[in-house]
Amino acid sequence: MANVTVMGVPVITNQPAALTVTVGHAASFVVGATGWPAVAYQWQLNGGAMPGATNALLTFSSAFAEGAGFYAVAVTNIYGCVTSVPALLTVLPLAISIPAGPFNGHFQLMFDTAAGLSYEVRYSTNLVDWYPWLDAFGSGQPFTLSDPNSGDSTQRFFRVVLTPP
Repeated sequence: MANVTVMGVPVITNQPAALTVTVGHAASFVVGATGWPAVAYQWQLNGGAMPGATNALLTFSSAFAEGAGFYAVAVTNIYGCVTSVPALLTVLPLAISIPAGPFNGHFQLMFDTAAGLSYEVRYSTNLVDWYPWLDAFGSGQPFTLSDPNSGDSTQRFFRVVLTPP
């Protein structure tokens, strides 16, 4: 009885799937591939190689707008290379909601957070000059703010800034 080992170009058995996540949340792509001898992986973003992204699993603990794009992976061995179909990563902005009316005479806003990330809330009365109001630490749950000073000005604007870790 003889054993036969088939050698050849790698084959992708599971393509990476498109993802949509909110900014700051985790995102992962995975590819399934077979080949002998062993295969190597190289992930690409918009056609360019990503340094250090050399596993079947590509994970971002926090996705940001600059990471949005088309992800593909080249799977290689000594017999050749095959590239996956590109999978689109869409990164949505923070969901911010404002109640219909003031709560106890104070303006309120609520925004989603990702666990372990920091957010700075800024305010302005003219959309030119922005001032820090408070810092918030994300828990993965919505964060609700109430501005007791909102009645002191005829208009007040808010922005939530998320800085990559």
